[in-house]
Amino acid sequence: MTSRRQRAVLARLLIEPGSTVSVDALVAAVWEGEPAPQNARSALHAQISRLRSLLGSAGGQVITHPPGYRLDVPATAVDAHRFENSVRECRDLMRWAPQAALTSLDQALALWRGRAYAEFADTFGAAEAVRLEQLRLQALEERISALVAIGEWGEAVAQSEGLIATEPFRERPYALAMRALANGGRRGEALALYQRLRGVLTEGLGSEPSVEVQALHVEILREAEVQARPWSASEQAPPAVRPGTAPVPVSAFFGRVDELQTISEALSRSRLVTLVGPGGVGKTRLTMEWTGRLATDQQVAWVELASLADPAAVASVFLNALDIPNPPRITPQDALITALHTRSIVLIVDNCEHVIEAVAQILAAIARFCPRVRVVATSRERLAVDGEHVLVLQPLPVPDRYDPAATESPSVRLFLDRLQAAGSPVDERDPAVTDLVTTICRRLDGLPLAIELTAAQTASLGLPAVATATDLLGLASGRRSERASHRNLRATLDWSFERLDPDEQRLLCRLAVFPSRFPLSWAVGVCADGDLTPEMILPLLARLVEKSLVRTDRQSHGERRHHMLLRVIRQYAEERLDAAGEANQFRQEYARFVVSWTEERAARLGLADDSEFIELSDATHDLRTAHAWARRHDPDLALRLSAALWLHTELRGDNEVRGWAEAASHLPGSDGHPMRPVVLAIAAMGSAARGAVESAGRLIAEALRTADPDHEMTPFIWWDYGMMLLLAGDLAESMRALHRGWRLARRVGNRWGETVTAAGMTSVLVNMAQPTGSQRWLHRTSAVIASLPGPSARATAELVAGETKTLVDPVSALASFKRCHALASPIGARFLVTLARSGMASVAANLSAGRERIIHWADAVRYWQDVGDQFRVWIHLRFMITLYSDEGEDELAVALDSAVATSPARDSPGVDSERLRQAVDRSEGRLGDLAREIRLRWTGAPVGDVVDLIYRDVGDVKVSDDDLGL
Repeated sequence: MTSRRQRAVLARLLIEPGSTVSVDALVAAVWEGEPAPQNARSALHAQISRLRSLLGSAGGQVITHPPGYRLDVPATAVDAHRFENSVRECRDLMRWAPQAALTSLDQALALWRGRAYAEFADTFGAAEAVRLEQLRLQALEERISALVAIGEWGEAVAQSEGLIATEPFRERPYALAMRALANGGRRGEALALYQRLRGVLTEGLGSEPSVEVQALHVEILREAEVQARPWSASEQAPPAVRPGTAPVPVSAFFGRVDELQTISEALSRSRLVTLVGPGGVGKTRLTMEWTGRLATDQQVAWVELASLADPAAVASVFLNALDIPNPPRITPQDALITALHTRSIVLIVDNCEHVIEAVAQILAAIARFCPRVRVVATSRERLAVDGEHVLVLQPLPVPDRYDPAATESPSVRLFLDRLQAAGSPVDERDPAVTDLVTTICRRLDGLPLAIELTAAQTASLGLPAVATATDLLGLASGRRSERASHRNLRATLDWSFERLDPDEQRLLCRLAVFPSRFPLSWAVGVCADGDLTPEMILPLLARLVEKSLVRTDRQSHGERRHHMLLRVIRQYAEERLDAAGEANQFRQEYARFVVSWTEERAARLGLADDSEFIELSDATHDLRTAHAWARRHDPDLALRLSAALWLHTELRGDNEVRGWAEAASHLPGSDGHPMRPVVLAIAAMGSAARGAVESAGRLIAEALRTADPDHEMTPFIWWDYGMMLLLAGDLAESMRALHRGWRLARRVGNRWGETVTAAGMTSVLVNMAQPTGSQRWLHRTSAVIASLPGPSARATAELVAGETKTLVDPVSALASFKRCHALASPIGARFLVTLARSGMASVAANLSAGRERIIHWADAVRYWQDVGDQFRVWIHLRFMITLYSDEGEDELAVALDSAVATSPARDSPGVDSERLRQAVDRSEGRLGDLAREIRLRWTGAPVGDVVDLIYRDVGDVKVSDDDLGL
């Protein structure tokens, strides 16, 4: 038996399987509706421990992953996942084997044993519960559709009536029952059921049945033969309004002021303007707004092609929209051109993509022979005819988080307007509300259709649930529009996907494994196989760009970058890839490619212009995604990737990548891996930066114990160890460790290893106050760096030179730090930049007096706080104790001394310990009894509190780049 709290933990983790859920989120779920105890984190850990033992038999496990926990569980062990996959497969099965689909649907529906997420369906599980319930209703509808398809019309009617009784406003059960009744010869009952639906919608919602149901009603009225086939939301009927009439907007319009002007300007230069963009971006709505602003004497005809399935009928649709008869013995196109030859009119041709060849042929003829006709067309790809002016419509702009002007953003205004229209207005003056709305709009990429549909769902679910929901496609649904392709976002993407050829579909799905921008070479390296040869990738990619599914950005480092135009497109493609059974294969291909690519570039770091350093920095998102996949599926790749990033990580001071290394070092099967010692050393540096000295010590000790002395990367481990000893103040041991690493580097020919260990020894000798020895090792460092001409190597040389000169020639030291800063900044070597700025601050402080010295040191603290290196924050705080005492700010001096005395940096080098002790004694003497109170308050204080104390003292005064001469 499980307790409610254990079930709450499990349910909250199941909402995001495979993703890390923070401790705070789990605590909120477990104690929802009641105050959490003071020891909530410990209590949560106890619940998770019990849950782990219960999950063992199911093959799942709860993994600790800062800042929380992650649930790893086989997909087959989760009923919701099995159900969703089964329903997706059954939809495809319906096309050729409805009886098999019916059997599979029955098996899927049998998985339901009550309301999804049960006792948590009204709290944190609300969004997922609603999504699964909607999927269950769709599955019931698909089951009825299968009954109609196999001729079980009586049972189909009975099942439809049961669904109608519980969901009276869902139209599809009515339509399925109407079709079943008509197929069974009960036409009168089918017509009566339509009138019943019409009454329910009119009284309950003030609306009419959809165009699809109206078409079915007309079909039955005309006694047309009704085929035994599943009713589909993609089926369309002729428009109910008079052909050619421009639709009138029924809701407010936001933004697009520049686009409205651009259409007019483009049409003044070209008689054919095509608005191109992905489905749901607002092409039709923008055209409606533009049309409504035309002069009243301007003739306009609207040609709607969304419902047209036969390309041969395109010309006839044009004729019908223009109320032009088609004379005998002449083709519809000839009749159209003849009638328009002398007319002055604006044609709006909407939704061209699915009959684009036929439309292009007609519009090319109109452009040639009808000089007074102007055309505005909408399509998901350009028409590619002479004289066409293409305007690419982008999603609405989305504000940055916490932007004070966010409520003026068109995307946010649209969401708030549709939310109010759905009967759920919010206080847009509340910053928390604005932040949630901005988050939702950003996750939807500013896509208008997605925003409108999601706003309607938000009225039921609430802003917090929608802002954190994982299924964007499932949320953007629920509209009863006149166009089936706009009823929900998934239908819109289905419409686009089904119009791709098989190779385009295959490539689009495979590209979903890329989390961000990618060059063509990556697409070839990951996606090519026996079905898609490398030579096919470029033309296919170009076609996906043409069809507004993939976007190409300007060149970066000589190669264009591509990416999915919208996040929802990527999610849709991922679902398709998963349904095709290829997801694991291509995620593995992607991870393997990223690891090989990283290893190649890491091997060349510092050898030339450091373009490899910039490329690795640009690829952070890809590295993160590949490492996350490898940690779950391939420890070898995870360890190789972490090890390859050693130098890059150190030059950037990247604690995130160090965290990846720590996770990789504990993976099952990692013991004995040749790269594990290096990965342990990287993890140790991460622990040291966080101030977790004991953990860092254990990790580096294991790295040294298991390292192969002849491995080319072993010198880096000794460098890590030596630097940890240096920061801890053990200068003699640090020197020995670095010297051993230097000897190993020379033996194995590792020039970067030789560089960093020599540089480290120079720093140790500086702290030992041995200028002669530090100069000797500075020369050795410079000699090695001469063979590494990249900016990162030269910046390292300047940094070491600055450290060496700090006490003997501060002006020259300042110049060296500035040169380091200038070399490291363009390549994004953040750690070198921070060391350089910290060095400049220390020199400037030594050259200054009074409060100015304190301000310079406080600035150095800021630099290290920004990169997340708590150890070095403590070191700089220790330097400030004497400064505060000298200025008579005794309370701050004693507070800092109390906190630093229990910190990892209590023995850090560079400070005259005797002078420090005397300064503290003076401050304590001046404070008297108050000193004891201050020590009680600040002994053992966390670093964040101490930094805040310093910031409050110096206020907003900061050292600018101009002050440092940068």
